[in-house]
This record gives sequence, C-alpha cells and structure tokens, in this order.
Amino acid sequence: MALAMGSDRRSGRAGSRFADAASTSAHRPSTLAPRNRARGTRNGEFVSISHLGGALMSSRTTVQRPAAQTGIPSPTGNERSNGRRPGHTLPALRATLLALVAFGAVSTHAATTTSVVDIPAVDGGTQRFLQVRPDAPIAYVVVLPGGNGNLGIQNNGSVSTRTGTCNPFGRNADAFAGRRIGLPLIDMTSNGSIYNHENVFAVVRKVRERDNVPIWLAGGSASTDAIGFAARMVPTEIPAGVIFYSPGPPDSNVALIRRPAVVIAHPLDPFQSAFAMSQALTAAPVHENLAVTGGNDAGCGYHLFNGADAEFVNVTSGAIERNNAATAGTPAVNLQGVGGTWYNPATPGQGFMLEAVPSLNSLVLGWFTWSNTAGDHFWLSGIGPVTGNSASIELVRSANGRFNDPTPVSDDSIGTATFRFTDCSHATVSFQRTDTGESGTIPIQRLTPVPSACTAPTLQ
Repeated sequence: MALAMGSDRRSGRAGSRFADAASTSAHRPSTLAPRNRARGTRNGEFVSISHLGGALMSSRTTVQRPAAQTGIPSPTGNERSNGRRPGHTLPALRATLLALVAFGAVSTHAATTTSVVDIPAVDGGTQRFLQVRPDAPIAYVVVLPGGNGNLGIQNNGSVSTRTGTCNPFGRNADAFAGRRIGLPLIDMTSNGSIYNHENVFAVVRKVRERDNVPIWLAGGSASTDAIGFAARMVPTEIPAGVIFYSPGPPDSNVALIRRPAVVIAHPLDPFQSAFAMSQALTAAPVHENLAVTGGNDAGCGYHLFNGADAEFVNVTSGAIERNNAATAGTPAVNLQGVGGTWYNPATPGQGFMLEAVPSLNSLVLGWFTWSNTAGDHFWLSGIGPVTGNSASIELVRSANGRFNDPTPVSDDSIGTATFRFTDCSHATVSFQRTDTGESGTIPIQRLTPVPSACTAPTLQ
C-alpha cells in the first residue's frame, strides 16, 4: 500500500538537538547556538562545519551552482597571454584538488545531518519525526518514546518536553551518529495520536528511501507494548530488529517476534521488567539481555540512564553491531496456506474467509460482520495483490440482492483492508472505511486447521 511522503524541512542548526536532562530544564527547548568553524563545498552541497559541545558536526543546505563553477576549470586566454602553456597550471590544480580532497575526507567522516520531517499520518494529520543521519549509516534506530509519547519537536529541531529531553537516544544522538547509527525519533502526530504502527512503518520507509540499511525499532516504558507489536508486524522485506529499553511487562505479542531482540535496563531501576521480557522472547532468533550499571537516580533517573550516557551508547551500539547481520528476517509465510476461516475471539459471530490465488498473486476475501445498526448483516468482499506477507484489498459491499435471485446487485467500494500475516495462524487486519471514516486494526487467528502447505518457506 503506497503512502505519499512529505518533504524534509532542514533544521537551521547544527549539532545535538537535545540537552542533557541533568543540566538543562526539562521543560524548555535547548537554545545552544553553534559557532561556525569552517566551510566548504561537496557534491553540489554547501557544508557548514560547526562546533557544538566539543563535537564537530555539520548542517547542509543544497545549493545550485552555475555550470561554469563546476568541474575542473580550463585554461583561459589570460594564461596563454602570460606565456604559460595550459599544462603548466596542472601542478597548482593538483595541489588545490589534494587540499579539497583532504577537506572532503574530514567533512565526510564527521558530517551529520539533522532534519525535521513531516509526512502524512495514516490516521489523519501529519507525522513528525527528527532524523539524525551520519554520512554513511550502518543502521537506523527508530525510536518510539515512552512517557506521554510527546517529544515536542520544534521546527528548528529542538525539543520542548521532559519526554524529549530525557529520552536516552535523543540526548545521545551525536554519540550514536559517531558510531554510524542514525536516529529517527517519532513524535506525536499533529492530531495528537501516538504509537500507531502504520505511522512507524511509514517513517521506516521514508528513511530507507535514501539508506538501504537495517532498522532497529526501539521503545520502552510506556511504549513497550507498541514497539513489541510493531516488531511483530514489521514487513518481512525490511531487515529489522527490536530494542526494548527499560521495558514494561511483556504482552502476548513478544512471543511472536521473529527478529533479533535486545533488552537493555539498569538493574537499580525498580520500574523495568527486563528479565521477564527476555524470557518472553521465545521466537526471536537471537536476543541479548544487557545491563547499564553506571549513573545515578537524579534527573531522569535510573529508568532513563541518567548520568550513564556513554555506557548506554556503548552497550546499545555494540549490540547493534553484533546483530546487524541477523536482521534479514524469517522466511515468508506461504500464502497458499492461509486459506480458511479466521476470526477475532473478542468479537463472536463474525469473521473472515480467505483464499489465495497463486496464479494471480492475490488474496480473495469474504468478511462477514455486522453494521453499526444492531442486527443488520454487513457482508464485504474483495480481492487484492500480495506483497511479502501482506495483502491490500479494496472492500466492496454488495446490496439490494434477494435469495437465489439472478437480478444484478449494486456494488459499492467502502474502503480498504490490509492483512499482515505473522505465521499461518496469526494475522492482523488494518481497515479504513471511506463511508463512515472509521479505521482500526483487528488481531485475528485461524479457526480452521493449518494446512500442510503453510510449512513451505516461499510465497508462492
């Protein structure tokens, strides 16, 4: 299902956008101003190298240079009139180019781009995130903050809430960039919603438009359940892992996560459930339970690793570096095996009948449910293409028919439904109705026995 993406809005400031909660008021944006140290150009971009908090960083704004300013300049008539042959200019050009290459090598290594990005949210409004991108990232950590989920990302890249200033990934964004790990930090939507997994996947696709690298979904505390569900449902074609930091108790989704998993907590934090979370990750191909032991309980507390920033970055980055290669995911579910009857135990008397059509690479749906008026049947049907472990289907309602009557019925499109299969017995249905404006996600499970075809490791 294609999502329209918005354009980046480049921040006007360089360096870290986060203040350490131990030294900065938790309720006001960071106001540190960078000092320009050097400037140069590279690949059609203007690069401003700035010093902020002891770190060499860069902010970029793409500029258009006239064609005459690009490439290696040719000898001019003046050079010839001064009695110099064109070839005599090459030593000076070589020296200039060597200096530019040397400068480019330094700025390529040190440059980090920070962007405030707004994209359409699937549940209305816009989804904002702050992207911190090193020049050559090896991975991205996509962060869902805990607390109230509101980072308060401003247009200039600063944050205005305690949730924002205390987030251990956000306040250490520069240090992670130094390990070549990028960070999209996901804020509340403009409509005030948080933790929608479809918005998380939209952010993932946006950052991977430029960098085809593994994704690590990170959440903890209040976002534990949301990040666990997203890790369970992340599309198979996306290489991904999950990081639970200072997690709450595990829910039923955790046992269905089939991606590498890392659990990080402080042993003196009384609010974390790291051991229970690690024990629940029974389907993860690899998982690590790691401790951050330094710091203190002031400011953001042990719960958010106050005073232990360097150790938190080292522990987290090390786990990513060790397990990055394992993010490729498990084999795709063979959709020939998902045919049958499915239902949600929480809503009796309604359900789904599915049939795969391999020759069309499609899934056929019959959805037997009820209207918003009690007692009225509401039957929907459709067919849609399969991509990976999911299928998107246009929902069609047929009306004005009679029992065993050949008179044509009326068919009206009322929205879409996307089925995502975790395995041959578990899936979710994300629906959006255009007739009523309703939307939501329904967890479903198989009612009929699992067919033997579902043990095959390929899609068709």
